Amino acid sequence: MRQQYSELFGKIQLDEHSFETRPGRVRRDLLENIGVIPNEGMVQVRLKRRTPQNIVIGGAAGALPPVIGWAAATGHIAVEPLLLFLIILLWSPPHFWALSLNRAGEYARAGIPMLPVVAGKDATKRQILLYSVLLVGASLLPCAFGCAGALYGAVACIADAVLLILAMRLHASKDDRDAAPARRLFGFSILYLFLLFSGLLADAALPR
Repeated sequence: MRQQYSELFGKIQLDEHSFETRPGRVRRDLLENIGVIPNEGMVQVRLKRRTPQNIVIGGAAGALPPVIGWAAATGHIAVEPLLLFLIILLWSPPHFWALSLNRAGEYARAGIPMLPVVAGKDATKRQILLYSVLLVGASLLPCAFGCAGALYGAVACIADAVLLILAMRLHASKDDRDAAPARRLFGFSILYLFLLFSGLLADAALPR
């Protein structure tokens, strides 16, 4: 994966001089070489059956579109798409591991080493809580870097509070037969990302 992305960004000459002097070249090369990305799907399919960190690896690939889109539209890389990349990257493990907790048997029968299958449900719950805490910190970085204002900050704080409560309840649950805590966290994680990005859009639309 790293080699293929290195080749992609090597082709578009990802350096400060290139972006400042040849934005058209950057946009053209990004679009021409976007076919590299589907190949990552094949890499993920292979890695999904080889490592319990498949969700983290897949999350990195899935978090790249904001960076690629920003570079294609503007001709340069900025802090904003990198923050979006980080948020999506840290969001992926709690989201998918919460789902996999209630599907561990199916993954085991399919021979896919998801974290609940390899490390157990308690270890998975700890990892979900850890990544949820990291995600909360990352979600507030747009405000810290001056990329978003008070509206986004308020939306993020409310969404973060709900996410943490659900993650802590899941971590505290002892009955592995009770699917509700994981199901609630999984369901809210979908809404969580929607709330964050909607908050960003609404905040950007406000007059400065």
